[in-house]
Amino acid sequence: MREQQPIRLREVLSEWLQKSPVTQPERTAELTRILRETVGEPLGSGLRAISVRRGVLLIEANSSARLHEVAAFRRASILEAFRDRMPASGVTDLRVRPGRVER
Repeated sequence: MREQQPIRLREVLSEWLQKSPVTQPERTAELTRILRETVGEPLGSGLRAISVRRGVLLIEANSSARLHEVAAFRRASILEAFRDRMPASGVTDLRVRPGRVER
């Protein structure tokens, strides 16, 4: 029988905090705030940051025009803003999908 290595407490807590419903809304609000400040109005009012998983920032856009503008023209500026303002997030790429965005 093989002996298992102990799991470090910080790894368990880090994983739990990322999935915790307590911290998720605050994190999502912060991601959305940075996103909207970066792209400005009126584009930002139709966007919402959902999460960061494995370095990919997931964004929802309420129209195909916004989706394509972010994906094609604003990608570099958004990635740079997240690297500068939220380096701990580890954002290295972004993905935009259609979705409902409340203003």
